[in-house]
Amino acid sequence: MKNCKILLVALSVVCGITLSCRSVKSGGGLTDVTINIENPTARHMMQHSMSTFERGSKSYLDDTDFRQLRSSALNDGYRNDQPISYEVKFETKKGGKVWISLTDENDAAGMKLDTLIDASQGWNTFKFVNLVPQTTYYYTVLQDKPLVSGKIHTEGQLRMIKLDSSWNIRDLGGWTGWGGNRVRYGQVYRGGSPGGQNVRHETYYLTRDDISELHRIGIRAHLDLRAMPGQGSWPDDPKRNAHSLGYTPMQEADFMNTATDFTLHNALMHSAVVGNVAWMIAKLKEGKPVYFHCRTGADRTGVMGFTLLGLLGCDAYPTQAGGNQIAIDYELTSLGMDEEGTIEYNTRGTQPRSYSNRYANGIETSGYDYFRTLRRLQPEGVALTNFQERCYYYLNRYFRDHDVKTAGRVYINKSDLDWLVNYMLGITDHEGRLAEGHTQRWVGPSWAVDDDENTLEQAYTTANKLQYSRR
Repeated sequence: MKNCKILLVALSVVCGITLSCRSVKSGGGLTDVTINIENPTARHMMQHSMSTFERGSKSYLDDTDFRQLRSSALNDGYRNDQPISYEVKFETKKGGKVWISLTDENDAAGMKLDTLIDASQGWNTFKFVNLVPQTTYYYTVLQDKPLVSGKIHTEGQLRMIKLDSSWNIRDLGGWTGWGGNRVRYGQVYRGGSPGGQNVRHETYYLTRDDISELHRIGIRAHLDLRAMPGQGSWPDDPKRNAHSLGYTPMQEADFMNTATDFTLHNALMHSAVVGNVAWMIAKLKEGKPVYFHCRTGADRTGVMGFTLLGLLGCDAYPTQAGGNQIAIDYELTSLGMDEEGTIEYNTRGTQPRSYSNRYANGIETSGYDYFRTLRRLQPEGVALTNFQERCYYYLNRYFRDHDVKTAGRVYINKSDLDWLVNYMLGITDHEGRLAEGHTQRWVGPSWAVDDDENTLEQAYTTANKLQYSRR
């Protein structure tokens, strides 16, 4: 293991032992396991859902087998909105401090775990959580000597995130985008609130352990979509906001609170999503993975998810069962709710039953209306042939070309959008160099604009001021 030397130096201090750096084996050798980290309900949905955004399409949430899996999940030991973890078992002769290490073969940030735990004499267990799909991990449990070590190979596509004090959190990575390239894991996360007020106006907070876990997996930027103009005097007094904490509970994370509601209801009149995407690009360019969310991680969060996955070209690639990837990503939010539409894991507030059935046939949600608005977008003088181009135009030119009083001239330059697409699809590295195995980078449409006077900061600050000024 590449971090063996650092690990053993730390152990020599904590446990008073000295070991040479080598591959650690236990019993007959390294334990070698393969696990699918998608929980059974989510995996079943990913494999079988044919949900789309078209009128008349039927949601897979009504499928009999799916409903049975969904209702029996807690009895079977998992939450529908959380991944499968790997539990390692080890025996200590005396109890006390035990060092546990986990890393992937590249010793990558966001993959590593190095922690001391208190173990009792005899048999103990420890769960490795929030693993990344399609990755090989190496783990070691050490006390006075190696207790157990092994390899974990992870399978699956969907990466959900387990937090005990929040819900519906998942990595945006894994979907298929332009050119058949997979969206990077570990860069953009979407989900439910990491703190704020529920529908009963009770304030809740992340636990200290959950805050540390978000930091461990690499999140360094926090975009809260719940700011509500007219509630309190935000941004002068952010803690008076009706639903948001108005600050981040995360460790070492940049923060922005933005009012996304108006864009959700009328995409062509308000530019909050354009500003949000600009802020996200700015943070990713700084090397800071982003977590964006509203309260449940459904509609306001959904419009960001629609736009990002659309920009990456995911609309053009159906799932194996024939579903629309972007529709299914949106529909996965239902796994954070019980059969009655209750967000049962934290807020204890109830929503109408239809809230958990997020689909186009018979139930018109704001998020779907936003999606359809972008899908129909066809400005004069610019030929848009697919959803990727429409998302690109919306972010790059719509509010530059149209004089919309409530939105202002908020737009994102071609160079920044092209960087995002290429980086998030793994075509280029963070510095814009072609990644191994790639010979062609994605190039934005010929009609796209770059403006030296326009910056990412200008885009998100202008959008934010316009949303907050609306009463």
